[in-house]
Amino acid sequence: MAIGRNNRLRFLNALNSVFVDPKGAKCIEEIYDRFVGKKLVYEDLLYQKKKLVMSTLLGVEMRSLGHQLALLADKDRYARDLSRGDLTQALFEPQRTCPSIEPIREIWKSPAKTPK
Repeated sequence: MAIGRNNRLRFLNALNSVFVDPKGAKCIEEIYDRFVGKKLVYEDLLYQKKKLVMSTLLGVEMRSLGHQLALLADKDRYARDLSRGDLTQALFEPQRTCPSIEPIREIWKSPAKTPK
């Protein structure tokens, strides 16, 4: 029987509460911050580690994807000015939050640009 992702997360959170008292978690964070020498923000740390994984473990795949993206960009008159390196570098930028369709909708709503 398969267990859903939400149930696994609830179970792990309940299990963690057995080992880490929420009152003591703040104390542990303060000790760690003093040890490291700076206050770490979880979102910033997550962002850094995503970039690390993408560049080390997925480097070859990301460069291959960048190559494929450059081939597609060459066929578009607005995108052909972008270099392969720029496109590949853009792929290595992980999203800090969940991607939203809103920016894409705004592009679709805007009138098409015509060359003068």
